[in-house]
Amino acid sequence: MRLFHKNDLLKLESRYRANFINSLCGFKALQLVGTKSSEGQPNLSLINSAIHLGANPPLMGYIQRPHTVEKHTFENILTTKIYTFSNVLNEYKVEAHQTSAKYPREVSEFEACGLEMAMTESGMPYVKAASLVMELELKSHYEIKENGTILVVGEIQNILLDDKFIFDDGTVNISALGSLAGVGLTGYAKVDEIVRYGYAKPNEKVKKL
Repeated sequence: MRLFHKNDLLKLESRYRANFINSLCGFKALQLVGTKSSEGQPNLSLINSAIHLGANPPLMGYIQRPHTVEKHTFENILTTKIYTFSNVLNEYKVEAHQTSAKYPREVSEFEACGLEMAMTESGMPYVKAASLVMELELKSHYEIKENGTILVVGEIQNILLDDKFIFDDGTVNISALGSLAGVGLTGYAKVDEIVRYGYAKPNEKVKKL
């Protein structure tokens, strides 16, 4: 194998380096973040950094790029405090990818990218065709001093999910949902059948569920 020193990474062309580093950790959770402005303008943007932060309270986070230029999604979240996560399905992966384009604030990515919009009970937009939707309330955001990115922390308020996609122990069957995984900044992958194992204990054989 080739050895990459830090100095080798710093010498890479910037876009090549971003793709390379972003794909090192493998498959990542994709979400389409639905927000609206204080004037009611819907917005939709793709993220590949959604992470589980805790179950009690039920917290989800994602990494926001540095707020050095207009970031409609983040600014809307700061204003309204409420937003949605919609999973990405194979049938609309191209449209989902297109939402990452820099549209003007007055343009709805739902309309521009051809994704039908639905609304939660509180009036937040989400992708109607999604098989898993979460509505979240902003709790905090923390700047990561090393590079200026921001960890956005939200608490789940509501979940839209069919019971048939939940295993008996509460685990969500992500592969059956059809959720795609992200690879780097440009890749999309289908999730194969999930293999599950029981809680590991010392001196006990691993049990397949």
